[in-house]
Amino acid sequence: IAILGLFVKLRDRFVNMVTGQLTGPSVQAAYAKGITANQLIGYLEKHLHPTMRSSLSTGGLSPVIIDQLYLWEG
Repeated sequence: IAILGLFVKLRDRFVNMVTGQLTGPSVQAAYAKGITANQLIGYLEKHLHPTMRSSLSTGGLSPVIIDQLYLWEG
């Protein structure tokens, strides 16, 4: 959760799940610390909740989220 807090605005914390919001400022703060978009995407895909993974046709993060992370990286 501490790692997630580096680039996500944390909202709720449950027993085995955390919810948060990727925002421009939160992601920019991670980039300023030397974290790359590829690292963020890899971390998010590895820790994606199983229910979300099965609901997406791609089996991972939405392409829109991936594109936005690359755009924010500049």
